[in-house]
This record gives sequence, C-alpha cells and structure tokens, in this order.
Amino acid sequence: MWEVFVFVSPLENCCLTTEKIISDFAKHNGVNITLRFVTLSDLKTINTYCKTHQISADNLKLRNQLTQLSYQATRYIQAANFQGHQRARKLLFLFQETLAKRPEAFSPALIKRLAHQANLNYQSLEEDVHNPLVTKKIQADQQLVASVSVNQTPAVLINDYLQNETTPATLVNDCQTEKLQSFLEQMFRSRTSQSGDSPDLHILK
Repeated sequence: MWEVFVFVSPLENCCLTTEKIISDFAKHNGVNITLRFVTLSDLKTINTYCKTHQISADNLKLRNQLTQLSYQATRYIQAANFQGHQRARKLLFLFQETLAKRPEAFSPALIKRLAHQANLNYQSLEEDVHNPLVTKKIQADQQLVASVSVNQTPAVLINDYLQNETTPATLVNDCQTEKLQSFLEQMFRSRTSQSGDSPDLHILK
C-alpha cells in the first residue's frame, strides 16, 4: 500500500493532473493507495508563484498580498475537512482553478460560491475557519514539510507499506507529467529490491 502526500499551493492549478497520474498508475499496477493533499502557504510557495508569473522580488506589497491570500485559502481548505475530506479536496480544486488565473478574485463572495459548488455548508465553514484546530493542523503540515525537505510545489511523498513493513519514504520535488510517471515506475520496480540498510528518505529531483 502506498500512502501518498501531494504538497500543493492554493495558487497553482495542478491537483487534478497530479491526482490522475498517481491514481491511474496505481490502478494499472494494482497498487492500493491513500492520497492526501497538503496545502502550503509558506515563503517557498510564494517565491515559486512569483517566479512563474514573473513578479519582481522588489514588489513587496504584492508578495505580501499573495502570502495573506494563500494563507487564508489554506485555512478555508483545512476548515472544510470538518465537513469531509472529499469536499475539502473539491474546494481546493476550485480555489486552484480560480486563483491560478486571478488571485485578485479571492473574496467572501468567491468563498461562498465555491463552498456551495463543493457541497459545503457555508455558515459552518465560516465558523470552522476560526477554530484553533485549523491552526494546529496547518502547523502540523508545516512540520511535515520541514521534516521531509519539500522545497517546491507541487511535490509528492510516498510511503510504500509492503507486507506490513515500512520501506523508505520517497520524495519527488518535480511533478511534471513525464518525470512523475517515470518516478512512479522507478519506485514500483524498486519495491522488491529495497535493502534493509536503505536510508529513511529518498529524495528525487
């Protein structure tokens, strides 16, 4: 069984593609998976966004706005988990689809509309976004990111549980379609050749 963590930014439109690549590969090769998206709003995430969209490092006002926007979106996505992981995932996809093109569109009206599209109770969502548990969950995700050296988004971390034994976790920091597929194939082939003295974490770039 593969436990899969996909590290993403709410400002990037990549979740659906990444999920489809992993799910299709697992189905084709008979691998059971659990998949969880981890939404990030840290400095590295903002730097990646600014670089992709050619935003100057000197534009501190815009960078601060993007940082606040990303963090607020992350809080709403975490809060949506109180109403079910599938609905939270749908809200993440909807945020990405909108904010990747128009980050300035983030507003209470947008949140309400997307919440309804994700079959979320909007009033409950607005209450839950202020729940201290949301802050704790975000902090826990930040600790996970730091512990496995995620340096860009999207990134994928896979724990391969084979015959009730934990094999080394593998992190890939480049999720372009061809490279991600190649990584999955490489990891699948290595399932039967992992040695006992392997390190706890493999990092592929």
